[in-house]
Amino acid sequence: MIRSKSQDLGEYDLIRTPKHVARVWAEIEKSLPTYWSHLVQTERQHHTESLFAEKCGKELPAEATVVGPVFIKALADYEKEAEKYRHWFESETLAEFHDDPNAFKQMLSRDVPIIANTLRQRRDELKEWQMHFHDTKSKDLLEVFSNVIDFVDEWTNEHPSEEYADLDDPVAFGLDPLDDDKTMVISSVIGMGIKSIVLYHLDPSRFPARGQNALYGMYFLSGRSDFRLPSKTSEFLMIDDIHKKSGCKYLNLNICRGRSIVIKPFKY
Repeated sequence: MIRSKSQDLGEYDLIRTPKHVARVWAEIEKSLPTYWSHLVQTERQHHTESLFAEKCGKELPAEATVVGPVFIKALADYEKEAEKYRHWFESETLAEFHDDPNAFKQMLSRDVPIIANTLRQRRDELKEWQMHFHDTKSKDLLEVFSNVIDFVDEWTNEHPSEEYADLDDPVAFGLDPLDDDKTMVISSVIGMGIKSIVLYHLDPSRFPARGQNALYGMYFLSGRSDFRLPSKTSEFLMIDDIHKKSGCKYLNLNICRGRSIVIKPFKY
């Protein structure tokens, strides 16, 4: 989406319509076998190269034998990372910080991977976010995350896991407040990207991570298509033509043409 036009063109509403969702999902279903095959082939090559060093002429391993260890490692890595989030983002633990909000901000900067790792990076495109985070009041950070966890606790009680799989209409999920409620966002600091990573480590079955890699993944799985959006751009990228930067970063998109713009995953 082009940032300066997305609201005027009504694209936020368009991507939520059942017809649009069906188009995107159909393209993803069509693309998945290709990407799955590529994953298996890549891992099989690594696997057989290792086997070849041990014993020549061994038969190619079965698909499950090749991919299984990849998923086992991914699950182990996830559980290790999730412990750090589950320890801190719990209602009673957050309540203890109300006497010392500064300690909460220090904890975020030191112990929460999505924030601590972003603060440590020395990439130019992150400097503005780092500056805003440092300038944000500790009590505001604590209030936002407390509101998010309170909302999720209530939402979880009202949306049992066994009913979640049957939800089909975006409205039925009841998650719009996470995006729209002003008490659960800090402009330019805590948006849906960071919140989704936190919630993903608390309940991965119902809160997908909407970070950079996930959105780039959706961009390619959806065939890099615009699905007839008025701006003729993907909903999984945000083309920032408002805050101009030097240079032009893009993903196989011929839209720079002399303009100085930045394209990044759309953490919507």
